[in-house]
Amino acid sequence: MAWECSCGNYNDDKAEKCLRCGAAKPAANFAFDLDAQLKSTAGDLFDLFGRSSGNGGANGEAAYTAPVGQDSPAQDGEPLTEEEQRAEELFREAMDIVDDDPVKSFEMLTEAAATGHARAEDELGESYFYGRGVDADYEKAAYWYERAARKGVVTAQYNFGYCLRYGEGVEKNPALAAEWLKKAVENGSISARLELGDLYYFGEGVTRDYKKAVEHYRYGAENDNIGCQTKLADCYYYGRGVEQDYGEACKWYESAAEEDNAYAQYSLGYCYEKGQGVEQCWADAVKWYRRGAENGNVSAQCSIADCYYYGTGVVRDYGEACAWYKTSADGGHLGAQSKLGDCYFYGYGVAQNYEEACAWYQKAADEDYAYAQYSLGYCYEKGNGVPQNYKKAFELYKKSAENGNSSGECAVGDCYYYGTGVAKSYADALKWFEKAAEHGNTRAASKLGDCYYYGNGVTKDYIKACEWYQKAADDDYAYAQYSLGYCYEKGEGVSQNYKKAFELYIKAFGNGNASAIAKLGDCYYYGRGVDQSYEKAVEYYRIGADKGNAYAQYSLGYCYEQGQGVKSNRYRAIDWYKKAAAQGNESAEKALKKMGEG
Repeated sequence: MAWECSCGNYNDDKAEKCLRCGAAKPAANFAFDLDAQLKSTAGDLFDLFGRSSGNGGANGEAAYTAPVGQDSPAQDGEPLTEEEQRAEELFREAMDIVDDDPVKSFEMLTEAAATGHARAEDELGESYFYGRGVDADYEKAAYWYERAARKGVVTAQYNFGYCLRYGEGVEKNPALAAEWLKKAVENGSISARLELGDLYYFGEGVTRDYKKAVEHYRYGAENDNIGCQTKLADCYYYGRGVEQDYGEACKWYESAAEEDNAYAQYSLGYCYEKGQGVEQCWADAVKWYRRGAENGNVSAQCSIADCYYYGTGVVRDYGEACAWYKTSADGGHLGAQSKLGDCYFYGYGVAQNYEEACAWYQKAADEDYAYAQYSLGYCYEKGNGVPQNYKKAFELYKKSAENGNSSGECAVGDCYYYGTGVAKSYADALKWFEKAAEHGNTRAASKLGDCYYYGNGVTKDYIKACEWYQKAADDDYAYAQYSLGYCYEKGEGVSQNYKKAFELYIKAFGNGNASAIAKLGDCYYYGRGVDQSYEKAVEYYRIGADKGNAYAQYSLGYCYEQGQGVKSNRYRAIDWYKKAAAQGNESAEKALKKMGEG
């Protein structure tokens, strides 16, 4: 049952206040039963003015249903009055010129709607909604949609339900939206299937029910509704309301993608990238990403940019990557904003510009994007593009960590470990390193190794240290490879094994670790894990020394002093000792004093 408010809105009989204006329910009011009306007029086709023609059912979204709160009773077979005939002529003429002369069309629709012409009322609502021939006005659009909906215009029932769902021109009311959308669905609206399916999918105005959502999406999908096809594909992809089936998801994504739906094109590209439901194929991934990108999907734009950035499926092209990141970033994609920041930070595809990098990081960070928060924190820590501010860096790292970014978690651990922007606390550092390591952060695993090796925040345990170093080393983390090599060299936490140590130092060297380079020099100098060779030792010491490693500089100086692997040269020895001493190497300082240079 329903009751009519003085504002013209119809409300559920249980409602004590009007859902539109908030007015109290009258003590006595004409009420009507929507379902009863539908049943009593089953099989009747309502004419342009909401009157029963007795001509049987109607098909399509332009069909009429039983009038909902019409102003006058229906009369079977009543011919159109002269005024009604004029309204029908105005309506038809208005629709004929709607594209060529929207202003004139609007005027005609207004005149026709004034007589109660149902379809004119619906189209007048469209004019106000889209600003067709008149300034857009959602409130007036909703008013006319409702009038036409109550006369049984299926498209109006859908349109009014849409307004109620999103609060366009009326107070947002998902529950009432569901009722109107159900009416539209019952009367053949495919578009309403999509909206009603969404209400069940998200639990808006109805109890969440993925299966019911799937029912509506499937009906719409099988009737060529592209939106329903993409939503049904999503259900199969995530296994909501149906058993997860990537193949079925891809089928529906492709159906919509072939009709140029940008979201479906992006989604299909992703499936090809990951090999989900289809054979993995970068060429097809790029194809669909590009189509989605060109059709304006910001996720597809970011994805095609990633392809160019990393050289996956296409030849690496930082300039092209940067251009697509910019397009996606301007469209509000947070990941693209962060990646564009990276381009400016590293000078990939654009001139290096830390200030511009920070500006893009800031945009995404303001929207709580974790990676951008971490990146901006790093800029504050290092003073790149912004004044150096350790406290600000810590705050941003903390936000990133709380949003689940493992690099942010590890950075928070570093701040506590070294006392950067926050009071030093090995216990807190350990906690954050553990959290980051659990999330797969390689550096955090290596730092946990340090905590156990040195007994920082935890009881010293060489075995556990080696376990964590091993985890990080397996992921090709250079420092962990060096540290684990050192443990094998010294026999700490593992059985002493010079050969294993040498192998790990070689790996760390290949990944750019300067300390490992110096250790390789030691391996050759002492013949540990490899045939002894002063010449090879000098070779590695020199590489490390040139990279600024103090121990390598001292060792190279010693070789020059002793004439081991090179011709003895006092002056070169002193030069390298001084470089090492300048970095605080105590052995170099002692050597200089011994040579009378201290």
